[in-house]
Amino acid sequence: MTVNPFLNEILQIIFNNLDDDIDSLFSSLFVNKNWCENVIPVLWRRPFGHNLETTKMKKIIPILLSQISLQERINLGLENIPTKTMFNYVWFIQQFDISLLCSLIYDNEYIMAISKTIFMKTKRLDELTFSGNFKKKLCKNIFTLPNLQMLLNHITKLKFNTYGFNLSFSDLSIYFKNIKDLTVEFLFEEYKNNLKFFEDLIEFISVQNNLEYFNLNVNPPMFSDDYNRHMEKWRGLFFKLSESHSIKYIMIKGCFNGEQTDLNFLFNCSNLEELHLDSMIIDFDQMICLKDIYLPKLFSFSLLDCFIISGSGKRYEEKFFKWLDYIMEFLKNHSNNLKELKIISYRELRE
Repeated sequence: MTVNPFLNEILQIIFNNLDDDIDSLFSSLFVNKNWCENVIPVLWRRPFGHNLETTKMKKIIPILLSQISLQERINLGLENIPTKTMFNYVWFIQQFDISLLCSLIYDNEYIMAISKTIFMKTKRLDELTFSGNFKKKLCKNIFTLPNLQMLLNHITKLKFNTYGFNLSFSDLSIYFKNIKDLTVEFLFEEYKNNLKFFEDLIEFISVQNNLEYFNLNVNPPMFSDDYNRHMEKWRGLFFKLSESHSIKYIMIKGCFNGEQTDLNFLFNCSNLEELHLDSMIIDFDQMICLKDIYLPKLFSFSLLDCFIISGSGKRYEEKFFKWLDYIMEFLKNHSNNLKELKIISYRELRE
């Protein structure tokens, strides 16, 4: 019996809207063959993003190993791994979490074989997730595979966790130039590593052609003197972001305890649509610029649990109410376009 193509289109629309509903998608596999054929591409688009328990995630490994070449199977001495599968699963993969793969298996040869297969056989890769503990040599071996640069040029979303500091943004700057969405999870290390990280991050941002979304989460250590030190590149990071006139979204959570945030960088962010500052240290004197800043496309703004500091010598009450005045002027400037606003502060203004 011939399946109506129109039915397939309807099923694909339904399953695409169930992208985050894993239970429903898995249940759909067992309805009939036609449903299965339409839901598999959706399930395998983000196989590393289903947020399953580790024991369940490990079940993906034999399927991925079944997709590697015969010679690699021989080299790895694989047994009890299927040689034929119903679908070419790797073809559908658009999101690859190398960090998660490394946490599921610890053998570099297996990691290399699976990574190589995904990069060489996928139809299109849009998103990559890395961790700093990923081996630099292994990274180079993967990214220098034949004809891989064309695939890397199509990757627009990158997530990076600094844990381990083996792999840096200076390594990634060589291969990625078209990242639109960049998420960074920063974990404190010793001072020289922190400084090098921000230098490399600024360099990475500078070589991107069209960066639109930037999300930085700074995780303070429980015990570290480095957290209280100034970071010379902190101010430079914001102004480098503002040089990317394509930037639409900025989300910063956390900062160095001895560092301040200069909001003057916003003067250059004419295309900014969303600005979210959380748990940051902002210099009261630098907030004066807010009354003169107008971002014509800004529709969402949040200021959450930030420290407002100043050493200007003004009376506490004057500084506190002036801070509110500057925020109010900023909001008035955007009264016609601002749709979402959230300002929450549990922390007192301090000297």
